[in-house]
Amino acid sequence: MKMPDDFLMIPMDAVLIEQVLINLIENAIEALNHSPRLPKSIRVSLRDEPNRLFISVEDSGPGMSAETIRYIFQTGYTTKAAGRGTGLALVKEAADTYQGSVRVESQPGVGTTFFVTFAKPGPKGPPERS
Repeated sequence: MKMPDDFLMIPMDAVLIEQVLINLIENAIEALNHSPRLPKSIRVSLRDEPNRLFISVEDSGPGMSAETIRYIFQTGYTTKAAGRGTGLALVKEAADTYQGSVRVESQPGVGTTFFVTFAKPGPKGPPERS
């Protein structure tokens, strides 16, 4: 995914943020491919605030059960036949690196939204993990 150079000026690891977006969007595409519902949609939102970056990725796919949501951020957990179970674990690790959070809202038959928040680092780099 290529963004214009002046799109967002965020003092963060751009490759890491890009990987988070790729993982969430790929998961949304795969969810839509397993859903007969129409219309199929993915909505990506970025909100840049002085101290935080907010990302949300919403899809109109089949949604997830509460049981699935309990495990999706664990390395190795996957619902995909050919999955490795690393994508959402990476998203969580990235958010943790920047003292952020990941939250998911999902309803079977309706869709799923992931909300990722990152605290922006100061001039010395990413916040230290506690």
